[in-house]
Formats: sequence, C-alpha cells, structure tokens
Amino acid sequence: MRSRRALSSLITSSSEADPEFFRTVLWSDEAIFKLNGLINRHNCVYWAFENPNLVLHQELNVSGIVVWAGICTHTIVGPYFFENEKVNGTTYLDMLQNLKIELAESTVFAGHQMTLQQDGAPAHFSVQVRTFLNENFPGWIARR
Repeated sequence: MRSRRALSSLITSSSEADPEFFRTVLWSDEAIFKLNGLINRHNCVYWAFENPNLVLHQELNVSGIVVWAGICTHTIVGPYFFENEKVNGTTYLDMLQNLKIELAESTVFAGHQMTLQQDGAPAHFSVQVRTFLNENFPGWIARR
C-alpha cells in the first residue's frame, strides 16, 4: 500500500509540474502464455457476493512464452517475446537495450525524453537493469 501511495504522489506531482507528463510515459507490462492454453492469472481477481471456493489447477514446467509490450499516448511499443526462457536481469536488460534503439529510431518519439514505467518484477530490479535505466531513462517509474 505504501508504494502505491508513493506512486500516486509521484504521478500527481509530475503531472502538475508538466501537463504533458502522461504523453511521455511508456506504460509497460508482461503476460505469460503457456502451450497448454493456460495463462498466468496472478493479476486476476474474482468478485462474488459469496466465496466462490475457486480452485485453479496448474501444471508445472509447461513450455510457454513471456510477452512484453508498452503503450504511450496512441502508440504501442513491442511486443517483445521471451521464448522458452526465464526473464531475468540479463534477458530483460537485452530487451531494454533493443527498446532504446527502437525508440531512438522512431519518429513518434523523436526529440522526447521517455519515462519508462514498469512493475516490481525481480528482473526489473537487478543492479544492471537499474544502472541502464538511470543512464537511459532518467526518472523511470517502479519500485526503487
């Protein structure tokens, strides 16, 4: 809860200081898709008046793919695919380096300093990733 309040305060103060703030944020997230047709439901919420007593069965070690994408203003960035590999600091850094090249070559983002938003996944918080973000996306938004 504390980090959500901090994020809300950061976004509020940034948008008050710069009315164009939301146009410069690249909002991003990942989704995991498995070959057995199931998706990672860690962000799914089930609402009911009574406890639905849901039990979700999950197979272990099923091959799949992680898909990363971002959205900024009216533009979708990506998707980037992590096929049959775990997303860790090294693989995520490689994706960020490719993302930096894509944004630099894009006419949509020409002349704009982008603020990258990401969640607090462990790969996003590795030392090498934070160093890259500090150098290439100053003001990036996530847990610190």
